[in-house]
Amino acid sequence: MLRHHWIALCLALLSACKPATAPLPTPTPSATDRMNTEITIKLGEPGAEFVKRNLGLVKVEKQPAGLNFYSIAWTTSNQGKVLLENGASSLHLANVLSVQANEDAEAPATSPDSFQDVTVGTNLGAQPLISHDQARLSLYGILHDALAAGWRPLITESDPRLTGKDRFDYALTRDSMIGLDARYVPSLAEWMRIKDSTPWFLYAGHVVLELNFQRDQSRMDPTQPGSYFLSFLFQTDVEHFRGYAGTDHRKDWRQVLPGALADAHRHRSQVEAELKSQGFHIDESYQGLTPPSQ
Repeated sequence: MLRHHWIALCLALLSACKPATAPLPTPTPSATDRMNTEITIKLGEPGAEFVKRNLGLVKVEKQPAGLNFYSIAWTTSNQGKVLLENGASSLHLANVLSVQANEDAEAPATSPDSFQDVTVGTNLGAQPLISHDQARLSLYGILHDALAAGWRPLITESDPRLTGKDRFDYALTRDSMIGLDARYVPSLAEWMRIKDSTPWFLYAGHVVLELNFQRDQSRMDPTQPGSYFLSFLFQTDVEHFRGYAGTDHRKDWRQVLPGALADAHRHRSQVEAELKSQGFHIDESYQGLTPPSQ
């Protein structure tokens, strides 16, 4: 009996001395898993925060000129998703192939210059090829969703305040960079006439969006599938208005801006007077983006 008790005691002691089994570590999501999740972009945030939130995904290039560049790349077989965070006017983008951003390395971390602008490149559909009519409907679906989320059409300060079909015809025959009215949906025949890089301009809050597309010029038969690449350029209103001051006045742009806008508005008035004489309707009720306060 004592022998049996001794054996039992030894077994109990050995069991007590055996180290407890450590809990299994929580698996760390792979880079592939993280790329399949939605990437959030916040204009104005420091690049370091963007990198921290997307560890292992962001390529960083620091230039001696004082600009830092950030990028994420996906593949056509593993496309990404992006959320542009902008309050009630936030936008969800699908079929993402790339994100590129830059910041002024000399700016304070809390300034809007942290992320000056962000460009998101996407396919127009889940597959590389898409019918031209579906491409038309898909892009105007994106514009419709943006308008429904509170984005408003933007007319740059020097361009005539044309809308709808007038704006479409003017852009296609005279100056494509004036951009198109997001509220005017063209026919398929009109869609096929839109030149590459012709923009749509929108704004919401303190964010400006320039959307345009490039398409494969070897696939322009409207009865056959085409291939489209979209570019979404998001800017802060600060960066947008800084552009009117010119590259030589990036530091003192606020002082230069009033004179630059006055010049732009004089040019607009001259063009609009000429267009009125030709029968174009000018939307004089248009209220554009207000320059940011100090």
